[in-house]
Amino acid sequence: MATETFLMLWNPDTFREFAAEIPVLRAEISANGTVSDWWSTGTRVHGIEEGDRVFLVRTAVKPWSVIASGRASGTVYHAPRHSADEVGYNNRVRIEWDHVLDQEHAMPIPEQEPELYAYVTKRQASGNKLSPEWAATLSKYWESHLRLHA
Repeated sequence: MATETFLMLWNPDTFREFAAEIPVLRAEISANGTVSDWWSTGTRVHGIEEGDRVFLVRTAVKPWSVIASGRASGTVYHAPRHSADEVGYNNRVRIEWDHVLDQEHAMPIPEQEPELYAYVTKRQASGNKLSPEWAATLSKYWESHLRLHA
């Protein structure tokens, strides 16, 4: 079965805690190659399988940028919200992050790929599946970017 590729979104204005976690995640990846974490899948309740590729896109800061990549280490599950001031549950997936970049080294979504750029920047929630073509294109740019900034 072919793996799929999904976009997860991070808005630093609403989930400030993640910025403080970045150095910790980077250190863990440096020591062990990956780090296990979870991320919200928005309204997506199924369709993400173990091994699927995941890109974390930083929103709310121009330009929107890829800041991390990894693989799903399970399927979507339902869990209590992460903040004490939020009530209810959200959908999540466990992720083995293989790269997490400092914010200043995040990879801008390539504007020279207008259809991909438009697709990514119109997203309002995590869990969006990329077509195989766009996944390959984003992966190509990401791998090139990592050679310079990982």
